[in-house]
Amino acid sequence: MTMSDDERRDAEITEFDVPTDDEGFDPLRASAEELRVRGLPARPDQQTQRELYDFWADLVSRGLRYHRPDFSFAPGLPHNFLRAGAGPAITRRQASRNWSGAYITPRDGRRFIDVVGAWQVPYVAAPVAADGDYRSSTWIGLDGQRKYLDSTLPQIGTAQQVNVVAGIPAFTTTSWVQWWPAIPPFTILPINSGDVVVAWLTVLTPQLVYLALFNLTAVTYSPFTWAAPKVPWPTSPVPLQVEVAGATAEWVMERPTIWGSDVLYELPDYFPGVVPTNPRAPVEFLCFAVTAPAPGMLGPVETLVGPRSIRMYRIDGTGHLTQTTSVGKRPDTPGLNVITTTYVPR
Repeated sequence: MTMSDDERRDAEITEFDVPTDDEGFDPLRASAEELRVRGLPARPDQQTQRELYDFWADLVSRGLRYHRPDFSFAPGLPHNFLRAGAGPAITRRQASRNWSGAYITPRDGRRFIDVVGAWQVPYVAAPVAADGDYRSSTWIGLDGQRKYLDSTLPQIGTAQQVNVVAGIPAFTTTSWVQWWPAIPPFTILPINSGDVVVAWLTVLTPQLVYLALFNLTAVTYSPFTWAAPKVPWPTSPVPLQVEVAGATAEWVMERPTIWGSDVLYELPDYFPGVVPTNPRAPVEFLCFAVTAPAPGMLGPVETLVGPRSIRMYRIDGTGHLTQTTSVGKRPDTPGLNVITTTYVPR
């Protein structure tokens, strides 16, 4: 089921009136308004945000074709917060039943106003020789590191599924966006395993975000803005609009839940190529995050110094033993803003 125009307006989703004939448009020389009309990310500061500027310049110079966001309901995608077994805040490693990857926190009283991730959409396979529905999701987001009353998590990414029936696997890959916990996930634009994607999220105001997904393989992109949802509040007779705190930025491989429940799908084996390598190669996120005192202000691009890595585990049938299923970490390579997540075979 696809959102109608009225439903998009009711959800406070705003799309861009992108020109159909853009001959002669040069994004590197375009004004801020010309970029905004086309739904392209705002130009990073060339002097103080050089690495992000170079990434942005390469992205917007690819002759991208606008794809109107689908906003088709996508049940069975993430139901996100960092679940179960999180380590104490003083550690750099945490364990979770549903997240693998890493997140960082801001410094010096700033908040995150941009989070960007680039990755190759993983291929998946059934982890065991048994029929079943195996799903994973790969995404970036802000906040949501724990469940609390006014928590909010705008997130955008891809989802990978293999459903095995009578020994025959069927594969589904899609893109999606969600504002957890109030709004379920919706698709954005066509995506396939192996495609290289870029997800971009900018906090325009504490209650409004810009989101865009770029499929570099298909040379398409879908941008829009989305107002924070309204949630019930114990002391208010009417729902209140939440705000983006910008307290964490995360890059995550997730084992999603069945929508509307706390039941986790089985995590599929995942890998970056058509055939899994031996030893197994990790899926990599190229990561950028910007902090500032408030949205709309200039701030530094944060380096991934001391990210909190997240290890995913599963509980065996007895309910007593745990097994690591996916490991997130930062490679020991200076100068790279990279987070990897690696599937651990059973």
